[in-house]
Amino acid sequence: MKLRACDVAAWAALSHPLERGVPEALRVRLEAEEPPWGDVLVQVDAGGVVRAGIQLIRVCEGEWGLSSILTGEGAEVDGAAATLVAEALAEAVGRGAHHVSTRPGVDRCSAAWRGALVASGFACGGRRVEYRRAVAGLPDEVGSPLQWSPAQGGEAGLREAAALAARCSEGDPDGLEPGEDPVELLRGLLESPGLTTGMETMHLGSLDGEPVAFVFAQVASETGWARVTFMGLVPEVRGRGLGTWVHRHGFAMMTAQGGRLYHGGTHADNHAMRALFAKAGCKPFQTLELWTWRATR
Repeated sequence: MKLRACDVAAWAALSHPLERGVPEALRVRLEAEEPPWGDVLVQVDAGGVVRAGIQLIRVCEGEWGLSSILTGEGAEVDGAAATLVAEALAEAVGRGAHHVSTRPGVDRCSAAWRGALVASGFACGGRRVEYRRAVAGLPDEVGSPLQWSPAQGGEAGLREAAALAARCSEGDPDGLEPGEDPVELLRGLLESPGLTTGMETMHLGSLDGEPVAFVFAQVASETGWARVTFMGLVPEVRGRGLGTWVHRHGFAMMTAQGGRLYHGGTHADNHAMRALFAKAGCKPFQTLELWTWRATR
């Protein structure tokens, strides 16, 4: 069922466990958020207590994500999994979704949870390893052979950035999904709630005057949480050690935007990117399973 106004404080306790002492302040904040708390589906027991919940997250036109299933301390997710996954998928499809993804933690995704995903038509695409490090401790880009410039404004600038991002995605395990529209993807990511926006969050990199690299970096201004939303090199220049400099430019962008904690990740099979995280001194802190549902055409 959809979250009711009377249950917002309970959802706040599930989704912000470190802030349980101030549910009223969280309730006010959540009610003001975009997208609103109406994007949350919950399971309520016979006594009216919220036992579990899941949140819909719009990525871009036609693409949605599902949060992990959140439960109260000590509660089991198994009984809620089938209902919440099915209801969340139906809600996303009702909003025009043709692609829905979710990334539960390996250590939390039970057999019942996986079974619920399979029953709803999701397929597992492997695992993702995630890393963290304080932005202040990341290496700088002094000595980089790449020249960078922010993406130009307007629709033409967005399309230029999307075209380069698409080229950089070719053959990349973390690149665009098959059939994914790079323009709409970037447009949607630029609307990510709470994160920095604007064309200056996307930089185009050149080598000897030729565009060869792309970095998209964003920061949550309120908390300092930072991510390299997307980075890549065109296939023609891979294997030359340039990935290090692309990654480091992302660090510089996060620093310029006020980032304090870098949170990044990559597919477990992307050994080149995992080597870049290690080179930057980033330590793995969690492993996620990658599940995707696609509409049949």
